[in-house]
Amino acid sequence: MSKKQLLNRLENLFANIVEDAVEHPAVHSALPPVQSLWKWEADQSGCIISCEDTVKASLGYLPDEVIGQPITSFGLSRESEAELQNALQQDLFPVDLPVVFQSKSGSPVPIRLTIFKKFDPNGEKERFSWYCPTIIG
Repeated sequence: MSKKQLLNRLENLFANIVEDAVEHPAVHSALPPVQSLWKWEADQSGCIISCEDTVKASLGYLPDEVIGQPITSFGLSRESEAELQNALQQDLFPVDLPVVFQSKSGSPVPIRLTIFKKFDPNGEKERFSWYCPTIIG
């Protein structure tokens, strides 16, 4: 199995784990509580190409307002943008880091980004899957 195929399999496995975790949260967890979770995918340039409806609960945007926008257009703080750019440039995936987005209403929204690099079935075209749980508190 190629590295690209293995990364895609791991990404799919993680997606199932995240869905299960949201449906059946652990009673005792060291992780901060999560208010909502959404997933979006971005192309190599960081432009969002797909987004779940659940983004509205956290950021106040409809998927149609998000698709086609660069990931940096959601009010990332300078510190968050620098951390994200550094993580992506290191090309070590998956990446897991805390960032703060700005909601449509202008309020800060703390997010824990988990980013996977994905490839098409031929292992050529890259894109990124972003899992974004909104942290409470």
